[in-house]
Amino acid sequence: MTKKLLAVMVAFIFGTCLAVRAQLPNPDAGTVPKSLEADSTRERSMELERIKRAGDKKNLQSEAYRQFNFGEIKKDFEQMQLVFDSRVVKTYTSTDPIDYPRISDGSEEIGQRASRLKANLFLEKPKKEKSETIRGDTSRRQEIVKKLIVNLNDALRSLVTNPMFRNPGVIDSRDSDRAKTDLDRIVLLSSQLSLVAGKRE
Repeated sequence: MTKKLLAVMVAFIFGTCLAVRAQLPNPDAGTVPKSLEADSTRERSMELERIKRAGDKKNLQSEAYRQFNFGEIKKDFEQMQLVFDSRVVKTYTSTDPIDYPRISDGSEEIGQRASRLKANLFLEKPKKEKSETIRGDTSRRQEIVKKLIVNLNDALRSLVTNPMFRNPGVIDSRDSDRAKTDLDRIVLLSSQLSLVAGKRE
C-alpha cells in the first residue's frame, strides 16, 4: 500500500470524524459528550461516497485500493468511540450499583472494532492479542475498572490526535506506527476491562 493511497483514504474517512474525540470524557466528571448529530453523520456518509466515486474516475483501483472496506472502517472508527462514551463511561458514572456486565460487553465490542479497524486500515490480518492477567480481588474491582477506563480513554485520545489523521497530505511512517501501537493498546486494554468487569463477586 502506497503512502499516497493511505493519505487519500485517511483524509476523507477520518477528517470529518475528529470532533467526536476532540475531548474525551473524564471518568471522574460524571458527564458524557453528546451523541453525534444526525446531520454530521449524513455529511460524513455523503463525503465518503463522493471520494469513492472520485477514486474511480482517477483510476485508483489498484489491488490495495479495492481491498479497503470504506464503510466498515468509518463505522468501526465512530462506533468504537460512541460505545466507549455511552456503554463504558456513562455506565460507570451513572449506574448504582455499577452495571459491570454492560461495561464488560461494551469493552469487548470496542476491542473487536479496534482489531478490525487496524486490519482494514493497514490491510493486515487481525491478530489475537494475548490479554495480560489482571490480578486483584473482586473487592477492588471498581478501582481497577476505573484505572482501565482512564487508560483506554488515553489510548483513544492518542489515536484520534495522531498527525496522520490531522495532516493526511503527508504520511510519516512514525505516525503510522503510532496508530498501529494505539490500536494494539486499545485492543489489549478493552480486553482487560471486559475481563475484570465481567468477573463475578
